[in-house]
Amino acid sequence: EDELITAGLGHMSLSNAQQFLMDNIQGQLNCDREDELRNERVAELIEAQIEDEKRKYDEEMDSKTAKAWQDIHVLERVQAAEKGEHEEMRHMLEQWRDHMLEQ
Repeated sequence: EDELITAGLGHMSLSNAQQFLMDNIQGQLNCDREDELRNERVAELIEAQIEDEKRKYDEEMDSKTAKAWQDIHVLERVQAAEKGEHEEMRHMLEQWRDHMLEQ
């Protein structure tokens, strides 16, 4: 077999040098794949966190909107009650005025 002199490795056969390179390339591919899987998982976790924050925000906004609508309905009922009281008082005053005019 042909002998190769490789920097830092000394003498090695061509087949050993090829195997050494193949093993290194395979190791790098494995590391790259592990990094890719890790990056995918990190991206999934970030996406899940974003979705969770969106859900919390939407729930908070829905809660605030529901509270605002509840407050509006209460104010509408109060306004209607006050209007009813004013009409009742006006009617009583008109009756009293009519009674006074009759005398």
